[in-house]
Order: sequence, then structure tokens, then C-alpha cells
Amino acid sequence: MISYKVQIDDEKFHKFIKNYSNFAKTFYLDLGVKIVRVFCYCEEFIPYIEKHLTYSVKENSDSYDTTLILWQEPDYERILKIPDWNLPEYTKSRISMTFYPTDNSITMCSDDMTRVYYGMKNFDEETVIRDGHFLVEVISKIINTETSCLVHGACIGTNGNGVLLCALGKRGKSTLAVNSMLSGFEYVGEDYLILSRENDNLFAYPIYSIVLLSHKMYNDMYKKLEGTRFVSNNETNDKYVINIANFHSQFRQKYPVKMCMFLEFTEEKEPEIKECTKGEKGTAITQMAYTTIDQMADKNPTQTIKKIINMLNVFSFYKISLCNDIAKNTEYLRQFLKEWK
Repeated sequence: MISYKVQIDDEKFHKFIKNYSNFAKTFYLDLGVKIVRVFCYCEEFIPYIEKHLTYSVKENSDSYDTTLILWQEPDYERILKIPDWNLPEYTKSRISMTFYPTDNSITMCSDDMTRVYYGMKNFDEETVIRDGHFLVEVISKIINTETSCLVHGACIGTNGNGVLLCALGKRGKSTLAVNSMLSGFEYVGEDYLILSRENDNLFAYPIYSIVLLSHKMYNDMYKKLEGTRFVSNNETNDKYVINIANFHSQFRQKYPVKMCMFLEFTEEKEPEIKECTKGEKGTAITQMAYTTIDQMADKNPTQTIKKIINMLNVFSFYKISLCNDIAKNTEYLRQFLKEWK
């Protein structure tokens, strides 16, 4: 991905996009740390937004922090040929944007992140699946501040005690998080969520209403998953993408994180939780930072790493050794939280 600065007349560019489409819809995304007003000028966006971002979509809001403009752009080269790029200093609607073109999309962000343009070329299922959670990189840019960021991790808990699950992919985060939610735990996310530090407290916010489960885990949880809806396969066809909007009552906004857990699989018949050594704690934080940067194609990894370290370093870390029985893992975690102080 390359990026470079451009200057645009915001009013004229918005009008240019609006006139290019016969479709227009306005709605809001409640991302916890920010409210986003969305102007959507492409109908193909709507099904993906409704399926992936069911929990976050709101029809109305009294205020907003950022405006996101969505449209279909068949050729971003034509954007560069718009004659109003080089504007005189006195133009009132002049705005400095960072331009991020990729093979299938364009992202343009104002310096203060109050204005974001996002255009996609293709909406075929394979392309959208390849890009992962819908709009995840755009959301990551929007909510990235000195005290908040999007992370690749999971968060569940009981009685307001949030547990942040840290590990690389395919370490059991989704399985433990989803099965715990199905067993009555409070829930924030199993793949992506927002972390925000306020004074000495860390809070987690949900974004997505989808979960990714291996075919085996989906079949094992099938009865508990009653009422969920199949969305798609993932890019490698080894997981199902499922909408869990019917469990929104268990979602938690601004959920207080009280501890972090590092996951590992074992061949033991019983699960076990022990406090992490200093080295294990460092590994857990490093893995969360690494997998977040990798998933987001982060262009400023040093800044993200420092932020995640500062957010998590003050917490107690525990290692949960998972057995092959997902029910045992969930109930063991429940009992641990019940006794933990």
C-alpha cells in the first residue's frame, strides 16, 4: 500500500461522488469512542454493512465525530485527474487528505479524521471475503487516537469483569469467546474490538456482529447457535462467518477490562489457569501487538506497539491452558472468575 498527501475541495468532491450515483442512504455507526455519520452512495455496501456491523449501525444520532462517505469507484486514476486538486489557500472548503489506494479500494482521510472517503471497485463475494471484516481498516483509522485503537483480540467476562484474550490466530480465542457467550458470559468481541484508556481504566467496545468458527466448532456449538445466520465462508474456506445479532443482549459497551489471558492448547484432559511469568506476559502482549499490526497492514507499527504495551502492561496476566473439551474450558473460566479478586 502506498500513501501520499492531496488537497481537495471537500464540498465539490462530495458533490461529484453524490452526482455519480442514483442511490443515497444516511446512517450512523456507534463505535463507542466515536460516532460516525455515514453517507452511502452505493447500494452494494448495504448488505455487507447490515450483516457485519449489525450492532454498530444506528438510524439516528444527536451528534457525530466523523463523516464517512462510501461510494463505488471503478477507477481511482480518474480521481487524480479531477481539476480542483491544486486549490488556492483561501478556498474555504480546502482540506488536506492522505490518499491510500489499493487494488480494490481507495481511502482518503483528513488530517483530523473528521472526514473520510472510502471507495470500492468490486463487491463480489470473493473480493469482500479476501478483505476480511467489512470496513475494518477504515474503522481502525477512524478510531485511532492517543488513547484508543482497534486490536485483534477477544473480550468476554462476567459481572463486569472483562477478560482480554491475547494470542495469535488459531489459538482458540474465537472458540473460547463464542462458547462462553453461548453459556451466558458477557461479550465484546471474538476477533476485533476497540480498546480505550481513560485515566487508569481500560475499556473494550464491540464493533462486529459476526464471528468466525471452524467447521468443527460450528458443528459442536450448533444447538446453542440456534437463531444465528450464515454469512459466508472465510478466504481460506476453513471457517464459517456467522451473524450473532440474536445475542446482542449479551453485548457490552464500554466494558471494563480487569485482566488479560494468554491462550495455549494442551493435550491434558483438564484446563488450567496460572499467573503468567514475566516472559509469558511479554509474549502475550507482543503477540497481540504483532497480530494487530499484521491484520491492519499498519504503516506505523512502532506507535501501535507502544500504545498496546502501555494499555496492557499494568494488568495481571494469566495463562489458560485449554483442553479439547470446550465446555470444560468455559466452565473452568467461569469458576476462576467467580473466585478471582
